[in-house]
This record gives sequence, C-alpha cells and structure tokens, in this order.
Amino acid sequence: MMLKWLISVHILTIMIVFFSNLSWSYQLIVSVFVIISCYNYLRCLSRGNIIRYSKVLGWEWLNTEQKFSSIEVLPSTVITRLFIALHYRYKDKKKAIIICRDSLSKDDYRQFLVSLKINGLN
Repeated sequence: MMLKWLISVHILTIMIVFFSNLSWSYQLIVSVFVIISCYNYLRCLSRGNIIRYSKVLGWEWLNTEQKFSSIEVLPSTVITRLFIALHYRYKDKKKAIIICRDSLSKDDYRQFLVSLKINGLN
C-alpha cells in the first residue's frame, strides 16, 4: 500500500512539473531531484526498520551496520489506531518514524502498541 502511494506521488509530481510553465531545463532539473527522492525512499523502504524491546536492554533499533543500538522512546510519540509516530533519541539526535497499521500484522501492531504503552512512554 505505501509503496504504491509513494510511487504514485512521485509520478504525479513529475507530471505536474512537465505541465508547468517552467523552461525545459528547469523541468529536467526538478524531475531529476524527484527521481532521486523516490530512489532514496525506496531504498529506505527496502531496508526496513526493526525495533525491539527487552526488559534487560530496553528499546533497541537495528542500525545501518546491522547491529542493535539502544534508543530512548520519547514521550512526544503519537499513538493512534491507524499509525504510530514514534519519536526517539538515538546518539543524542531526535528522530521520528511513522509506523502504519497495515505495515504490520494485526497481532504485531497490537503487541507493539501494548509494549509502547506499558514500557515505552516516559
């Protein structure tokens, strides 16, 4: 679902750029940036994110080096029935990730919600 939406938005953006009154050179430049943006989003989606919780180590995130690193889930995290806007601190930097309900199975999403409510939010 998210993949189709992501590709559709980027294709629609390129179409709008080409129907605009910009000169062809500007259209080409903007389109290249949109294609680069799409490529980066697709790369991030294919890599995926793994977040886990244990009583001993707390919340952890699988980083780019394929090692679990400790994170701190921030109280500004937003929990709804449709998505979770997870705010966390990793290496003294605040970061956020959106986790849509349909990106996990119903049971996994429910377990993640419960874990956040019980263990995660300060």
